[in-house]
Amino acid sequence: MSHGGRVANVNRDSRRPRLAWNPPDEWFSGDAIPFDALGLRLFFGDTEATRLPRFDFDPADRVLWAGPNQGGAVRLTVTLPSNGRSPALSISKAIRVNRRDRGTITWNLRPVWGMDETVTLAALNPRTQYAAFGPPAFALTAPPAGRFAAVGDAVAVSVQAAQDDYYLAKSINGTVKVVADIRQHASDTAEDDMRTGRSWTPDLSEQYRNDLADYEDDVNGVKTDTTRLMTKLLGIRDRGGQRTRRDFLAAMRGEVEDAPGNFHEDGDQIIWNVSNYIQVRYKKHDPIRGRCFVIEGKTVDEISVSQDTVAFKVMDDGNPAPKGPGQIVYPDWVRRAPGAVRDAYLRRANDLTHIKVE
Repeated sequence: MSHGGRVANVNRDSRRPRLAWNPPDEWFSGDAIPFDALGLRLFFGDTEATRLPRFDFDPADRVLWAGPNQGGAVRLTVTLPSNGRSPALSISKAIRVNRRDRGTITWNLRPVWGMDETVTLAALNPRTQYAAFGPPAFALTAPPAGRFAAVGDAVAVSVQAAQDDYYLAKSINGTVKVVADIRQHASDTAEDDMRTGRSWTPDLSEQYRNDLADYEDDVNGVKTDTTRLMTKLLGIRDRGGQRTRRDFLAAMRGEVEDAPGNFHEDGDQIIWNVSNYIQVRYKKHDPIRGRCFVIEGKTVDEISVSQDTVAFKVMDDGNPAPKGPGQIVYPDWVRRAPGAVRDAYLRRANDLTHIKVE
């Protein structure tokens, strides 16, 4: 009887449920492990169940988080609840949880800065390619406190996206040109851009192109005559003194034939029609320069009161230039700089065509 009892106990033990599984050794932080990836199997003795019951999981959503240390192990536990006849069964495994790479970080790094400026995260506007749980905590790591220590052509700027429970830390690095006075640098750049034509997007209409080409090709000596006139008027300007305005007006009367259509005056300006190509506009109350003159190329034979029929303006060296701010193309770093920097660029560009007359 005792032998038979032992046999009965063995048989009951052989029918006890047991769990088996084959979960992954590592997983990405923030991702739920799919049920099918666990390889869960339920056996009664040597017989595998054809249908799986409900299991409990810890963590319940099967989402593993990296926690404070990269590559830390997180324990996943699977429990088969008690059915009243058999006790609950559990199985667990420590799974290494890895953070993801953040992918590409982009920013709006302006290539030129002034020594008096402070670099801020708001100005750089860093962004990450992957941010499933919201933007990361960014930190400016260079220059220290956002302040440049010295002028230079390749000064380091760096921003780091902090590590969190989902992503690894990642940095973006670049270099900028730091100048002593960014407004003066913008002014100097404007003159160079105007002289070389880099700042100019001319009107592409056929009439405009033809008029500009005629001037550049010195058709009928128009560019030669205009350069001579500019030199003459600049000489009057450079002499200075109380007679400057009077001498300027006298010089223009000597340049233009006294004939109908060759002269226009209103409350703010005087215009002389020098030729079918060129006119001189004298501004009595320019908001920036006070009294000044501008030599303009025209798309019409008669005087052009409106800017609509002005093709271009002439710089102090006799070369053509944009007729107005709408045709000026700012360099990228100027366009993204504070308004005072753009103003400095535009003012210098206009100074080359708007000649002040004291």
